[in-house]
Amino acid sequence: MNLDAPGFQRELDRFGDRFVSNVGVAMFAVLPLLAACLAALYRNRRRRYTEHLVAALHLQAFWFLAMVLALPGIGVLKLVALVAVPAHTWFALGRIYGGRPWPRALRLAVLSAVYPVAMGVAMLAIVVWTVLT
Repeated sequence: MNLDAPGFQRELDRFGDRFVSNVGVAMFAVLPLLAACLAALYRNRRRRYTEHLVAALHLQAFWFLAMVLALPGIGVLKLVALVAVPAHTWFALGRIYGGRPWPRALRLAVLSAVYPVAMGVAMLAIVVWTVLT
């Protein structure tokens, strides 16, 4: 790596491009973890792992769609995403797995705590991978 100012700036520019190109890998890697979390939270439902994987794919697709819509910085879209993500997740879990509201709320709270940690670890791994490559 070049340590002079122009070389450093080029490396920073390339880092951003490489990081963005590797983010898809992180999202794909986190999906089975989300499915495993759903399988653990709903282990009494006697569903196959692939069914949890499909539910995880559905949830993550909606979450990322909401995130992409909120990215431009338009306040209304951010507000809509802030309300739509938990509401959609609440109703989707009820539709997919059923159950009473209070246990679903507890499961949603656990999912809301575990998923950002998994995403953070995946993003950190992508940063490390991007620096090393």
